[in-house]
Amino acid sequence: MQAVLHKILIYIGLRKPDPADAQPNFNTRLMHGINKIALMVFVLAIVIYFVKMMLR
Repeated sequence: MQAVLHKILIYIGLRKPDPADAQPNFNTRLMHGINKIALMVFVLAIVIYFVKMMLR
């Protein structure tokens, strides 16, 4: 469980990856950046949806 949490924190950018890991190229970094933005927009949409449901 701790390993999964560690990987999530690395992916989000709160922790630096191990230096033993290979450096990703530009395309991989760009893809991960777009995925982070999409994930944040999705979570924001879910929060807004639940807030609207609670206010009804």
